[in-house]
Amino acid sequence: MTQMTNDKLAGTARELVDAAAQKNLTMRVLGAGAVYLACESIKTHAKLQREIENLYFVAAEKDFAALAEVFQTRGWQLRGKDNTRWQFEREGARAELWHPIFREGHRLDLSARLALASPTI
Repeated sequence: MTQMTNDKLAGTARELVDAAAQKNLTMRVLGAGAVYLACESIKTHAKLQREIENLYFVAAEKDFAALAEVFQTRGWQLRGKDNTRWQFEREGARAELWHPIFREGHRLDLSARLALASPTI
């Protein structure tokens, strides 16, 4: 488990998305990190707060190798990969890079959303 605060993890997520954009790569934040970045009031409302355990990102599969370099140049180590997800770790924190089409009993295609808002999906 990471010792990073929510602010540190959210800042790290934004840094990774910005670094990807500098290389003309599109990556977006999902999950609790995305909610934390998009909802400023979360910091002042105790009922909305929860610990961010992992960072989740979505990007086009064709960009995974280049995005791995973005992660690795910032100290993240690749811990595992398959066709739809690559996993990284740094300082006890975990990050996962996901393909934009989810197939978990249903199909959810986030591809069109990648080009809309940044840094979240």
